[in-house]
Amino acid sequence: MHRRSRIFALVGLPIVVVAVVLVALSVDPTDPNPKGTYALIFGIVGAYVFLLLAIQRLDIEAAARQRARPSIAPGTTIDNPMTVPEPDLWAALATGPIGDQAIRAHGLAWGLVRKSNNTAWIVCVLIFTCVPMTYMLESFVPVLVGAALIVLVSIAYLVGLAGAGGGELQDAYDAIDASLEPLGMSLVERPSIGAGFRPVPPYGLKSEIRGAVRFSGERDGRAVGVTMEGNECVVRLAAPGIPAFEAKTRDGKVRGKRRGDLPAEIEVVLGAIPGSPAWKGTTLSSDGDEIVARQKPIPERGWMPCLWLAERVADG
Repeated sequence: MHRRSRIFALVGLPIVVVAVVLVALSVDPTDPNPKGTYALIFGIVGAYVFLLLAIQRLDIEAAARQRARPSIAPGTTIDNPMTVPEPDLWAALATGPIGDQAIRAHGLAWGLVRKSNNTAWIVCVLIFTCVPMTYMLESFVPVLVGAALIVLVSIAYLVGLAGAGGGELQDAYDAIDASLEPLGMSLVERPSIGAGFRPVPPYGLKSEIRGAVRFSGERDGRAVGVTMEGNECVVRLAAPGIPAFEAKTRDGKVRGKRRGDLPAEIEVVLGAIPGSPAWKGTTLSSDGDEIVARQKPIPERGWMPCLWLAERVADG
């Protein structure tokens, strides 16, 4: 979820909860079937959900537009990965030339994101059509019909993702592999996709991605591996002889746990990196043989700042 979507979700959800509670408290206790109240509650919740989906789509399109041709040459040094456009960060990390095929592949994954958003629209329309009809008509038939349609939509979505030959998900991973080539890495592990059952509304099938995305290679003479699993990315960079240390984010900067904890040369390198709220949750450590950087994928930049940080310290 991107920045505008997160802000709307965080601000809008408490407002929706308060509004629903106020509407529920205003109902006439003597009314045995307050259909008007039900309709108003569903209208409030539905408006919030559809506005959230619309804002998510705007965020998706804005992020996809950024996946254009880089404006800098491959390997150009940058001082702050949080302020340059995503294509330029990708180019800055490149260790070789960037061809047209890699540029096209770099933006293909947004097709899957759009499809997911489209499917969410269809499912939500079914839910907010069939459930209110059940209350209004006092019949479970609309819910049963809606549930059947949601299952069909879910099956169609899963078949498209993981159909014959791997489906669209396989195509997306192939695109990721092609976009990694200029960075001197390749995809070595792809997660599998399966079907599970959603135990809470909206009931039905859901896609489940099992396993991790792993890619590795050699960059500037150093072995590097990147693992993305769950909501965490981990970069392991070979750096024999580097001093052992542990650092984490405090006040937007990656620092030692306490003042004076870090070796002097590491302190100098980290002190020169501009602070940013996006570094929140980042940790950095070394056992003397490799640097390990961990962070949550950063919106619109993913795992790349994590690699940039590890290499910045190793180079310094």
